[in-house]
Amino acid sequence: MERWARVVHRRMFHWLADNEALEGVEGRAQSPILPLCLNDKYTWRKLFDRDPRFVALSDKLATKAWIEAEGFDIDNPRTLWAGRRAKDIPRDLLSRPGHLKANNASGRNIALGPDAPPPDEILAKARGFLKKGYGRGAGQWGYYKVPRRIFIEEDLSFCGPALDIKCYVYGGKVLWLAVLGPAPDAERAGDVYTMGPNGPELTKRQFKPQYPLLGYPLPSVTGRALTLAAEIGGRFDHMRVDFLTDGENLWMGELTVYPRAGIQLGFGTDPAHPAALAWDLRQSWFMQTPQRGWREAYRRALGRSLDAATSAAEAHG
Repeated sequence: MERWARVVHRRMFHWLADNEALEGVEGRAQSPILPLCLNDKYTWRKLFDRDPRFVALSDKLATKAWIEAEGFDIDNPRTLWAGRRAKDIPRDLLSRPGHLKANNASGRNIALGPDAPPPDEILAKARGFLKKGYGRGAGQWGYYKVPRRIFIEEDLSFCGPALDIKCYVYGGKVLWLAVLGPAPDAERAGDVYTMGPNGPELTKRQFKPQYPLLGYPLPSVTGRALTLAAEIGGRFDHMRVDFLTDGENLWMGELTVYPRAGIQLGFGTDPAHPAALAWDLRQSWFMQTPQRGWREAYRRALGRSLDAATSAAEAHG
């Protein structure tokens, strides 16, 4: 099975090795068949956990619909327009504050308004969004079948600088979160918090090496975000649940199946890290759903191995 994974999905394994090498981790023996660290668990999710919901949650527009259909007590940012052709975008929206986004990818967005690029340039970029798929190099299969669309979302910075709250949820429990905001000399700035006995505790860790520390106090809506993140993320074995806030109001952001495309900076290769230990694959769709053929035999064998590992850990206290 290990050979099958490495031959059929060799591009994904090369991607992971190359990205780990950028962090100074070279030659690590990846173990996606019996995964222990976060990076290998993300690879396992890509290889085996074909949860049908992952396709919808890889689609920014479908995620909004899922949040509404599931009845979570959180508003989505308003979608002002959505379509399949750049030429159909209402021209007046290009000059108003908002964000033009691709629904099937990460990082493909354009800030609209008075300081936006010229309309022809915006339309050219939008056409480029629609031509490109996303995620194949890293094996993010949830993106593959997302119908390509572009949409314009309302701007939420009218009440103050818009902040992102990113909650990392494992089995319904938030272990850590990041708060990102504007920075004068960088793309973004961010603070990282771990969950302590009395709530979030600020760390000195950078969310990304290129992001300076934010230095903002936690938004007043953080408690509500944590409660919602645990509720939403509790539907999965692991999920990053993102919110947007102006400091007082809270909106839904995205649900991220493969944070950073499936690699965790800093501690992704550490099998003893609390996040790696908290991610229980037995709660995944694959492990909860009978499979066919060799996949079912593997599912049962992996379940026995995970049960034995849990029993051994509990015995050692």
